[in-house]
Amino acid sequence: MCEVSGAVRPIGTGMLDDGVTLAPGDWVLVHMGFAMELISEADAAAAVGSLEMLGAEPVSPAAMPDLSADAAPPGWSSW
Repeated sequence: MCEVSGAVRPIGTGMLDDGVTLAPGDWVLVHMGFAMELISEADAAAAVGSLEMLGAEPVSPAAMPDLSADAAPPGWSSW
């Protein structure tokens, strides 16, 4: 599970390098629902700052579907 701008949702971790383990509080770069890379908190803050500077809209928790931790997102055949 991953929290993005207040929205908690499941993410896939299969794209992470072998040997990378995640713990609560870790920061990851997420793209299209998959954790791509374990990053530092400072790198995460810089990325968010860049997106805000470009005018990216924050993710609204109300716009997110209600997904359980063991359910694939709508339209996905597996998780």
